[in-house]
Amino acid sequence: MKYILIITFLFSFILSSKATSQIQDILLMNNDTFFLYNSPFAQKSYLLERDANFINNRILTTTNKRGYVAFWELIDNEIFLTKISNEHYEANLNVIFKTETTKEKIKAIWINERLIARSRYPISGYRKGLTNVYEEEYILEIENGKLVGSKYLSNHHAKHPNDITAILNKYLVRKLPRKVKKQILKNQIEYDFHTIVTFDENKEIKSIEFDETENDTVHVKNLIEKFDDWRFVYKEGSLMKEYAVRIQINSNHFKRNKKGRI
Repeated sequence: MKYILIITFLFSFILSSKATSQIQDILLMNNDTFFLYNSPFAQKSYLLERDANFINNRILTTTNKRGYVAFWELIDNEIFLTKISNEHYEANLNVIFKTETTKEKIKAIWINERLIARSRYPISGYRKGLTNVYEEEYILEIENGKLVGSKYLSNHHAKHPNDITAILNKYLVRKLPRKVKKQILKNQIEYDFHTIVTFDENKEIKSIEFDETENDTVHVKNLIEKFDDWRFVYKEGSLMKEYAVRIQINSNHFKRNKKGRI
């Protein structure tokens, strides 16, 4: 368990380099370890005040504003709280819950919500922080601390980074008609606008919409329709059918050769 805690803090530190993500709770389920998107101890966190030693030594950081990580375990379809800890101290569960006899696990009968359990590591290349895409996710329906339903979601389809902006812009710069490139270069035209591209279930483009712009978008739209290197994203087991891409093209992207050609 100590090894898992070290991994948790290290993982969260890496995430914080991109965004102020919060350290997530740990769930042991089916002999495997998962991160919990939810924080099911939040509604009981006031009980921590009963453990003065833990409160006095609690460390609050930008990546752990709660000052603790809760550890959970799913046993015979019942969820138990097994540990509350920070980097250096562990809370006394028996003091917190005022148990008459010593208990190593506290049955979490107060939980009545849908928990999202995610595999330990996000898929490489995806944006860090709250927009992470994980290989596996479980949607757990909990009522009075008991598992009453679950759904397994596989995101193994998501093999590529979800930032398509740079790839699409390079494609457009390369494929724009020469006459358009000349106009951009001659008149110092700058393309800087967003486009929303939506797809159907078959990953075919359903619509292309641009935000307000005075630029001619006909050629851009035609090229986007021919673009075939979309990096499709799956999240919670479903295809994300909409892309918001920023188009940025200006005269600096085009240079003339010795013969004056672009």
